[in-house]
Amino acid sequence: MSALANLREGSLSARNFMYKERYDRMMKLKIAKHISFEKAETDGVLSLDIERVDDRYLLCSSRNGTVVIYDLANSSGKLPFKCEVVAQTKQDDSSQTVSMNAIVKVQWFPYDTGIFITSNRCKSVKVWDANTLTVEKEFTLPQYISSHDLSSCASQHTLIAVATTSPTILLADMRSTICIQELRGLQKSASSVAWSPKYEYLLAAGDVDGKINLWDIRSSRGVLKSLNQHNKMDKKSILPSAHDYPVTTLKFTTDGLHLVSQGSDNNIKLWNADTFENIIVNYATQRDTTKKGIPGFPYKTFEVCCNISQPLLFVPNKNDLQVFDLHTGTEHETVLGTFQRIQCISYRASAQELYSGGTYGTGRLLAWSSEVDKEVETEYMSQIVNPPSPLRSNAQVYGDSLSDID
Repeated sequence: MSALANLREGSLSARNFMYKERYDRMMKLKIAKHISFEKAETDGVLSLDIERVDDRYLLCSSRNGTVVIYDLANSSGKLPFKCEVVAQTKQDDSSQTVSMNAIVKVQWFPYDTGIFITSNRCKSVKVWDANTLTVEKEFTLPQYISSHDLSSCASQHTLIAVATTSPTILLADMRSTICIQELRGLQKSASSVAWSPKYEYLLAAGDVDGKINLWDIRSSRGVLKSLNQHNKMDKKSILPSAHDYPVTTLKFTTDGLHLVSQGSDNNIKLWNADTFENIIVNYATQRDTTKKGIPGFPYKTFEVCCNISQPLLFVPNKNDLQVFDLHTGTEHETVLGTFQRIQCISYRASAQELYSGGTYGTGRLLAWSSEVDKEVETEYMSQIVNPPSPLRSNAQVYGDSLSDID
């Protein structure tokens, strides 16, 4: 019996039906041929983030220091459609190399689409006004930056956690232009950092030695917990280790119950965020044990989808996406991708869509959605084969901007 029939007879609640339909859509993902992106001055996409207020604007950063904001809404209501560039800006320091100008991460302020944060390799974290594209605050740090994170649930602080090439995590206060606190306890250079979406004072960070620490930033005790992949102290090792290789990515699930970590060998681990234990789950990712040193820049990211009946984990595997059940590690059908390596992905919850960016080349943004109607695909392919005359096309310009949002 179908989910719709179960809903009609009352054996399935409306909430569970919604989660089931979302799960079915995510399991049918493929490259959306009906969604394209307006060309921007990007040179390889390093980081993506979709704001959660309207779930509409996509923030994109690139290797050449360009930040672009795309409008994901289909204003025309017709298919196919192109996501328009709302705004873009480039921070270009001619005294720095391309890798130093590269913006390693972009992130929306969780409660306001008028603010976003960027961090680049040349020791700078900036707070931007999205309406005027001007830098309102800038933090200049003494070390090169690996990543940063801003809490999505904080009501008592506005701290930006910054991972640098030193073994300390810096906490920068958005209400000032200084770093008010340093968190110590890592052994080597910090490589990733993540705030808990459940507890606003809980912070996790990993380093290039495979260690993951958690702090309660209110406590003066130092490290709250060091994660151990064996769930017990190894007699051969003095310090517990979460990974055998450098930690490249940390991400809490949206409910804050689990922490997902990834090493430079592509080994992914699932942790209980309350007990801090390793939940032994085997994700059959393509392992790369040749990266024994510091992981290459930039770091590849994964995505977790939790607002569905069975949470899914999406992991870039060269040109494709591997799909796993988050809790069991069961691998679903691999979603075939493009001719370029996928660097970063971001989940749009309201539409059950993924957006991905590649490392090299221009125009490498892609949308992934469930299958569209065959009629739409047929019409779209016919337009490619027999494009309409420019004189007969009806060009429409939409002036939506971030300033229209209260």
